[in-house]
Amino acid sequence: MASRVSPPPTSMSSNPITIREATPDDVPSVVRLLRLRDEREHPAEAVASYVCRLNPQRLRGWIAFAGDEPAGMTTLYVRGLRCGDRRLTMGYWAHLFIRPEYRRTMIYPQLLMTMMKSSKTYGLDLIGCVMRRDQVTESHLKLGYREAGTLPVLMLPLRPARLLARHRRWGAWAQAIGAPMDGLYRMISGGRSGAADGVAAHDAPFEDDAAAKLAGQVAVDGRDRIGHEWSADVVQERYANTIEGWPYTLMRAGGDGRPEASLVFRVAERGRGIRAGVILDAVAAPDGEAALAALLAAARRRALEEDCDLILYLDGLGDTMRRQVAAAGYRRSPETYRLILWPGPMLDQEPDLADVKRWRFTFADHDAF
Repeated sequence: MASRVSPPPTSMSSNPITIREATPDDVPSVVRLLRLRDEREHPAEAVASYVCRLNPQRLRGWIAFAGDEPAGMTTLYVRGLRCGDRRLTMGYWAHLFIRPEYRRTMIYPQLLMTMMKSSKTYGLDLIGCVMRRDQVTESHLKLGYREAGTLPVLMLPLRPARLLARHRRWGAWAQAIGAPMDGLYRMISGGRSGAADGVAAHDAPFEDDAAAKLAGQVAVDGRDRIGHEWSADVVQERYANTIEGWPYTLMRAGGDGRPEASLVFRVAERGRGIRAGVILDAVAAPDGEAALAALLAAARRRALEEDCDLILYLDGLGDTMRRQVAAAGYRRSPETYRLILWPGPMLDQEPDLADVKRWRFTFADHDAF
């Protein structure tokens, strides 16, 4: 059912604004809105894949229309969640966007309230997401969300001089001056990221066997923690392509009688021209730290080949990965994500949900940079 909100106090007021649930026929509207949000002409097919083609079994969405024009949207990715002996259904909140010309209207709160009220109708036990903007997070806490804790972002600088120049918007001259310093930095830091002797890493396509193996590895790794459930089908759908239409890369190391490890990697373009390699997930068998070290070294090489300025890793995988990335030269970045959840009574029923340390949470869960 569609709901109405107040129109903006402009010439657009002649267009009634309604909010309704998205259907697969609304993919073109979602493509248009996400292109506006990101200020990029994402390929339509890539966006459609990224939002699961608005298949309600995978994603629930709501769109605000001003007349026939899409004015805003919000979505929930539908995900199974392990929580001790219980299986919950979680809506992972993503893609909230209001076109600038409609931000003085009531579309924003109406979209949120429609989403929250509808979640129980669709059998969702809770809604959750991570946010890094404190002002936005605080506004949602006032709506009844609860904070479960914070997750720091770790980074591995690859071209620190160019990264600083781009971040400060110093221009091409500064990047040119910094290029020799970046080259020297890579020579000095390269040995710190070297692979373990005798352990080689290789790319593996997201085919049935590899996808099933990754899903199984994640299940074993997260058996004592709260985390999203993965299957071969979900892995393949999740890693079909980025919103830009770029590939995800699955890297594997070990095998042939040696402990195995897997790592998922992508390249992302951030603001100001900064290119980042991103570790979305990593998992190793017991005693598989040598394989994990080989994969981190392979990710560093791939990021350099892709002309990245740094690599990002969300520190939500636990102590083993934390030791490995520290040994590889990763350090804490200025960015921190806050895990927020709704409704509060669910956290009272399942207290572990309210402790981020009990979660297995990665950039695979939150693929936005």
